[in-house]
Amino acid sequence: MESKLREHLKKCNQSLYEIFIDLVDSISPLLESIKTIFPDFTRHDRIHNLKLEGIAFDILAPNILEKLSSSDIFTLLSSLWIHDAGMGNVPEIEDEYKISPEYLLKLKNYERIGSSEEVCWKDFVRENHHRFCEVITKKLLKDLVRKDLVYWISNISKSHGERNIHNHTFGTSPLQSMTQSIFIRRL
Repeated sequence: MESKLREHLKKCNQSLYEIFIDLVDSISPLLESIKTIFPDFTRHDRIHNLKLEGIAFDILAPNILEKLSSSDIFTLLSSLWIHDAGMGNVPEIEDEYKISPEYLLKLKNYERIGSSEEVCWKDFVRENHHRFCEVITKKLLKDLVRKDLVYWISNISKSHGERNIHNHTFGTSPLQSMTQSIFIRRL
């Protein structure tokens, strides 16, 4: 059974709905890989994200849902599915960040106390997975949807890990304002 948000998107824009379904199919194996990297963590798989779709619908007042465009609904749904994907196995992210000064400093400190590189990388990923949302969003959507949607999906997903989201300048669509101030902070 499809979530109410998916049903609404399908009714409003079949093309964006199909792109979203392809995104879910593409990202699900990545989300599944989280349990092998972080076996002691709560689920971050398909079931987790389906629950988030239900929570998102429950949070939205009916009068707000009707004001959201199909692009807004697509952005919300896509952000839900991408927000934890950075904890999965993404080789290009690992290649890029394992040579960053930030990671190398952390690794040096871990090695100094006798901890392994594997433990260091897991901690780094857990602390920074929200920062990887832009890479994942661009990889999966940049040639399929408008550039502004890629931007908003990246930033809304990223806000999941931001500690002070109110220092950012956000757009004025109902979804962008509502999501930044209410929705993501509750997850």
